[in-house]
Amino acid sequence: MKFMKQLLSLFGIATAVLLSSTAALAAPVNDAFVNATPIVGPIATVTGNNVGATKQFGGEPTFVGGDFGGASVWWTWTASASGQTTIDTMGSDFDTLLGVFTGTAANALTLIADNNNFSGNTWSRVQFNAVAGTTYRSYVDGRRVGGGQGGRASQGNIVLHVQGVGGLSLTPTNGAVFTLGDPVPVVVTIDSDFPNPPATRVEFYARGSRFASISNAPFSAIASNLPAGSNSLYVIAYDSLGAPIQSSVIGILVQNLGVTLLTPAEDTYFLDNSAIPVTAWGYVPGGSITNVEFFVDGVKFAEDGTAPFSGTWSNSVGGSHRLTAVGRSDTGARFNSQPVNIGVVFSFVSAGAVWRYLDNGTDQGTAWSAPTFDDSTWKSGPAELGYGDGDEATTVEDNGTPGYTQNANDRYITTYFRRAFVVNSLAGLTGLFAALERDDAGVVYLNGREVFRSPNLPPAPAVISYLTTTSDGVGIEDTVDNFFLSLTNLV
Repeated sequence: MKFMKQLLSLFGIATAVLLSSTAALAAPVNDAFVNATPIVGPIATVTGNNVGATKQFGGEPTFVGGDFGGASVWWTWTASASGQTTIDTMGSDFDTLLGVFTGTAANALTLIADNNNFSGNTWSRVQFNAVAGTTYRSYVDGRRVGGGQGGRASQGNIVLHVQGVGGLSLTPTNGAVFTLGDPVPVVVTIDSDFPNPPATRVEFYARGSRFASISNAPFSAIASNLPAGSNSLYVIAYDSLGAPIQSSVIGILVQNLGVTLLTPAEDTYFLDNSAIPVTAWGYVPGGSITNVEFFVDGVKFAEDGTAPFSGTWSNSVGGSHRLTAVGRSDTGARFNSQPVNIGVVFSFVSAGAVWRYLDNGTDQGTAWSAPTFDDSTWKSGPAELGYGDGDEATTVEDNGTPGYTQNANDRYITTYFRRAFVVNSLAGLTGLFAALERDDAGVVYLNGREVFRSPNLPPAPAVISYLTTTSDGVGIEDTVDNFFLSLTNLV
């Protein structure tokens, strides 16, 4: 559901020829997208500037970090390993805009992340999960000062930091198999890509919990008592400046004697009525597992006699559930797997639910959010609801005439949406989770109470009205806000 879409302002473009005895500033070498400067290594710092840079109108992204900019330069960086990556412009001497994209042409890019003024600073920062082997395009521009034909982009010296996953190698390797009860030695190798060797401390993590901290080389530790099933290992090393650098995540299998559930992982959540695939691994020294039965809460739902063993729990129901498996060997011996606990979410409002909506630009005050409000005269349609970008099921501000679309430069600031749902029982519920897709911003009410507002709106206690606009301008396309609510919000 997309709503509260702000108006798109088109900047005027004027061309003038000025005669002067002062030579024009030469554009930086990486002014154009096709001349992007490569960044080498998983962790790097590069410098440059955007003095004299231009923006390729009609080719480069229009808005980055919610601002038009006008003096953009480009870098490319290829991830050597998958994992969380941070790119920032801290240390630059002007107000920067930062965007990270994938794609091979300036007019056909996919936005990964963008930012302007991280935590109130004039420098920018983005974080995203990089994929090994993927090339990312970093766009740095200056925030526009003034507007229209009189505006200009800020320019100056740029410092660009890239901190990806790398510089650290681990053994065991990804996919290694151990047997339940075996100690798992974890050894760290400091690669030449590490920024400030030697490392001063390395912390070791298994399944997200720290199990060792080593301050002297060689950096190694033993992971003991790992549970049966899939386990994740990684380390965080601290360089000579005290900055933390994370390794890639290594997945290993700790197998039971007999049968081990592989997927789903512990504490995985699914939507109700999902078909949930379950897989298992068989291991018997000197023999083999010939058959596996799969159970949910003690009730059998599938059986497989061929490795790799798998089954599907169809039409799952909401609540907390325990998955188990029973394997039989070629000698007839019976083996029980470890239990895996999962959650199946009750869907009170589905992604394609029908909503009532009002899109005539009127001020509805506060009464419209009350449960007893009469919305019978409002329009209705299934989600996604929006302005007709091509992915909506219902187009708002549409009078129903074939081919009709309202002037894109004359949209109403606010559209109202309502949807009723019934919760018959709180048994088995621990909380409420909601996902709001919005363009540009939204405020959510439940039973007459505000329970969420997009972070680009004035913060509480500021009152939101039908004329309130966002703080970050236009171009905030299809952002998804995920938030949790207490069950106390239900009636």
